[in-house]
Amino acid sequence: MMMNFTAENPVYFLSQQQGFVLLDLWAPWCAPCQSLEPVLEQLSVDYSDELKIIKVNIDDYNKVPGELNVRSIPTLILFRNGSEVARKNGVAGKADFVTWLTRHGCQSNAGEPVYLYKSYDWLSFYHDQRVLGLFTRELLSLSDSDRASGEITAGDTKQGNLLSAIDDEKGYLSRVFGLPDVFLHFFSFLSFQETDDIHRLAGKIKAGKDYSLIPLQSIRHWLQEALFKRPGIKFSDQQQQLTAAWCQAIGQVIEGQPSAMSLWQDIASEATACMENSQPHGQVGYLLAFFISRNSPPLRVENKSQIDDFSRFFYAFYEYQYQLAAGWTDREIFEIRQERMDWIRNKLAADREAGVDIHGQAYSEALFTVWAERNEENSEFQKKETDIHQQVIGGHPSRSLKEYFITLL
Repeated sequence: MMMNFTAENPVYFLSQQQGFVLLDLWAPWCAPCQSLEPVLEQLSVDYSDELKIIKVNIDDYNKVPGELNVRSIPTLILFRNGSEVARKNGVAGKADFVTWLTRHGCQSNAGEPVYLYKSYDWLSFYHDQRVLGLFTRELLSLSDSDRASGEITAGDTKQGNLLSAIDDEKGYLSRVFGLPDVFLHFFSFLSFQETDDIHRLAGKIKAGKDYSLIPLQSIRHWLQEALFKRPGIKFSDQQQQLTAAWCQAIGQVIEGQPSAMSLWQDIASEATACMENSQPHGQVGYLLAFFISRNSPPLRVENKSQIDDFSRFFYAFYEYQYQLAAGWTDREIFEIRQERMDWIRNKLAADREAGVDIHGQAYSEALFTVWAERNEENSEFQKKETDIHQQVIGGHPSRSLKEYFITLL
């Protein structure tokens, strides 16, 4: 069922509803909102047994965006029994909505749903050799002195003259070259600096190809070939079984095969159980389970939050590798960091209660300094941690992952 809201208080109305309600915040002048209309019409039919779609015109209800912390339209918010469970911004196709709704427990009338990855609406370089030529020329135009000075680096610095001049926070880079944001981010993360690598990249990359799955293909390969064979890295049987199941399911996605949504729900549930059985935040096993839970099934990575999840997992693993190489103990890797987190949490609560201004970078830095000065073990840990961070930031990902990335192009 789909209806235009005409009552007095939309937010109160939503809080009183049972079952699933999809709120569509739109306006008559919003062209993307209009383009979503046919998709929502189809969903209202396919999900008529379980989902109400409520359309709210923000011109008529101008306080609602502020009450729901909405900054742009179209925004769609999924509620269950009066509470928000998820939201989507921007235009999406029916397949994306089906995956999204099913992931949050809302089933269609058709029975057992399946997942089929939807590739991007455009292929690399818009299938235009001239756009590809611009990209490769920028890669090849870097001088040896640029490379020696670290012009091509991991992180936010883009690879190439034009690439480093574009502010990709606004998505310009993906629009210029017709490449998915997550591909460009992964490309930057790998930090190709060697002359031979750059020439191989320029020779391999093609116009008219879907590169959106390459990061997931690389992660799958990395998990299978590198992570669990790395000396010194310990994973539980539950974590290994979870990773094997996810890698097998991702294989179906890569091959373009449909998979049952129940399979992904089982993997996501197992990932949640792994997270509950792992030390939070600091342990790679926890982050591995967290990453799998957020990518079961894999949604197209299109926003900063999803890319941040992707990056957090990679950074944590590489930091872990450096820690092992430096001879860190399990206590240093896991326990001391957790102890510091607990101490800072308690200190924050006490200072807040005492009326201390706890905002600002200076206060945060002072907390770490005070903690380090409490005893020699803390001080030594903080020094070693600083050294590790410098190594990770300035280091290079493994050669095998770079080689595999190039073969996928």
